[in-house]
Amino acid sequence: MRLLSMEMRWLFSHPLLAGRNNFAMHIEIRHQAFNPWHELEAYTRSASYRNQAGACATFVGSMRDFNEGDTVRTMHLEHYPGMTEKQLGVIVDEVSKENGLLDVLVLHRVGDINPGEEIVLVGCWSSHRKAAFDGCRLIMEALKSKAPFWKKEKLLDGVSDYNQGYDTDTPEHYRQIPADILAEVRADDLDDLPPKIKKIKTARSRIHNKLEDLNAVGDAIHGYLACISYADAMMGRVLDALEASPYADNTIVVLWSDHGYHHGEKGDWGKHTLWERT
Repeated sequence: MRLLSMEMRWLFSHPLLAGRNNFAMHIEIRHQAFNPWHELEAYTRSASYRNQAGACATFVGSMRDFNEGDTVRTMHLEHYPGMTEKQLGVIVDEVSKENGLLDVLVLHRVGDINPGEEIVLVGCWSSHRKAAFDGCRLIMEALKSKAPFWKKEKLLDGVSDYNQGYDTDTPEHYRQIPADILAEVRADDLDDLPPKIKKIKTARSRIHNKLEDLNAVGDAIHGYLACISYADAMMGRVLDALEASPYADNTIVVLWSDHGYHHGEKGDWGKHTLWERT
């Protein structure tokens, strides 16, 4: 890491590239605004394989001032130093191998970003245009879904909205969880309860009854499973970051939870008991 013109830059070279010929890449995390076209021009002049490249495809992502109907004033983008660069390197290396890229440039902003400012620049050089186009698109798509960035948007009304990555949409692999794992709720499920408890559970059953009226029981359980999958994926990010840190050999991670979750059993939707069923 070095300080250039009061700007923090992580200059990164991935170890997977050690045995590869005719390939180069440059990845930087920037804390200050940059002009993508000036950066692209400067990098092209010094590119190692410029004479072998017959095509260059680029993508520039900028911050917009709206998101899902809300006006966004500013955005703060966070990353995990070291881990983010490592993951970007893996993404670039995999895509480059698949498409035969000669050179790749990735610049990415972090910190406070204003509408109209550039967030990311991806440039891909190859011998032919198809590889450059495909490589640029694949790197950008993987960057949005796999690289450890987190954003916090400040809206016009002062409310802050914190999200993983760029998009507020749920990543595709969380939406693809099968929704056919439905809890069986018997019609006489409350009959074996004492009268007082049965009255309480009958009142709580209104949530399940409403979901049944809306034909949304499967959607609700699907959302529950998606939350579990997302929490598991985020725990994986924490463990990956720990493994890449200086504390990997002297840190113990302990996981525990409190209650199980009911999906309509005994009239409950939510955390209530430690029943084996849940």
